[in-house]
Amino acid sequence: MKAAAGAQGGKPVVGLTAFSKGSRSSLGRRPHETLHGLYVAMVEACGALAVILPAHQSPDPALFDRFDGFVLTGGGDVDPRRYGRETRPEVYGIDPLRDRFESDLVRYAVDHDRPLLGVCRGLQVMNVALGGTLVQDIASMMEHHREHRDLERWADRIHSVRIASRSKLRPVMGPEGWTNSMHHQAVDDLGDGLRVVARADDGVVEALEHEDCRFVVGVQWHPECLGDVAEGRGVFAAFARGLAARAPLHSKPPIFARTGRPIRPEIPRDPQVAP
Repeated sequence: MKAAAGAQGGKPVVGLTAFSKGSRSSLGRRPHETLHGLYVAMVEACGALAVILPAHQSPDPALFDRFDGFVLTGGGDVDPRRYGRETRPEVYGIDPLRDRFESDLVRYAVDHDRPLLGVCRGLQVMNVALGGTLVQDIASMMEHHREHRDLERWADRIHSVRIASRSKLRPVMGPEGWTNSMHHQAVDDLGDGLRVVARADDGVVEALEHEDCRFVVGVQWHPECLGDVAEGRGVFAAFARGLAARAPLHSKPPIFARTGRPIRPEIPRDPQVAP
């Protein structure tokens, strides 16, 4: 297997999965592979190089080998057929090509113990790729739930999450955190090797970890939108430590792991930017 790019010296290289968006150009309206800059800012703040990974391509281990770690970004819903369920009317934004690419990426990360952070949809892809299932719509399928889809307050911490004591998030977040919330689905049956390490006050799963990997973690909130707080920067700090632990040949570990000093990236508060 070829060495990951960062293992050859210098900063670790992190692949961030893109989503497809129709945009108009001189060639007419064509699908573009895109990603908002909040993810890139957080990855750069933790001392890594961010590379956008188009998800509308064939998943190939030769491509994945070139990266030290991965971030699965937010987006539309995973196709319920991937976990053996009929599609409910509340499901939206299904992208079969992205589902396939990211699912293969999850299994690669687990098989190769490569650091991976799943954000919102990314957590759900992790669970489904490893054999788990999802609640397709919290509002219509779960009783006694709180509101979990608040797009207007995308940069605000609006509800609490309880963090398990034996968790990679606990050192940076403590026993409880407050997060934003922009999802309408939730983890149902757990995928193989995963365990729940955070829940909301209504019992909805808010974070998962893989038990056999140094850092394969998914969070149901959007830490990239929260800036310099434990629930935001702190999550990427934990990811940075995972990068440092994975590749001892790096010339320097990521800055969070090296100094522990808070990094304050310029995070624009743009309400027009979709997670």
